[in-house]
Amino acid sequence: MLGRSLANDNDGFGYSLSLETGKRIALDGNWSVTPQAQLAYSNVDFDRFTDPFGARVSMDRSESLKGRVGVAAEYQNAWQDASGRMARSNVYGLANLYHEFLDGSDVDVAGVNFANENRPAVGAASVLAVLIAGPMTKIPSSVRFR
Repeated sequence: MLGRSLANDNDGFGYSLSLETGKRIALDGNWSVTPQAQLAYSNVDFDRFTDPFGARVSMDRSESLKGRVGVAAEYQNAWQDASGRMARSNVYGLANLYHEFLDGSDVDVAGVNFANENRPAVGAASVLAVLIAGPMTKIPSSVRFR
């Protein structure tokens, strides 16, 4: 298959638009929360073609409208270490709920339909912690759940 293209003179077009908003709310000198919301739309299309093996390939549909609501919580702290240098820590947690409002995508290859259908609602959470102990020492760590 090396040296062969999948299709010649095939036109395709895709685009996406996204709107996102959030507002950081300081709770005290160390803690803040940020409620967030996002709406993202995407669409992809390409011309039908026949691949080098004779399989007819066509796209039936491919658009997505995904919404996200979430909240971020952040804790920041700074102090002087034993040698008098400033040290900082930052712990950041994020929880999101995603919802797909449309039906996903369908591609037909030689009469076989390949569908990508997102689950209507999915939750995700992540935690990121960073310790900065000096100008040359930065220790990041993160965990993500979906």
